[in-house]
Amino acid sequence: SREQKKIIRRYLRETGCEDVIDKGLDMFKLHDFGFRGVSSVESAAVGGAAHLVNFLGTDTMAALVLAKEYYGMDCAGHSIPASEH
Repeated sequence: SREQKKIIRRYLRETGCEDVIDKGLDMFKLHDFGFRGVSSVESAAVGGAAHLVNFLGTDTMAALVLAKEYYGMDCAGHSIPASEH
């Protein structure tokens, strides 16, 4: 996800949207819905926690639990209003 974050920031800069980066909103440009496509709760937690290293948007509760249990993070990520579900 680090490379994806670099690409997102690059194009935000190139298209005149540096204010999005300045406000920290780039941290929500790649949202994690990964729990839907994995084989276990553990793999959802590990993959989701890895995503949270570079982004803050997640709907993977297992990742938030892992981040709290192993890293002491009270709130490692946030959901978004997603009305398309």
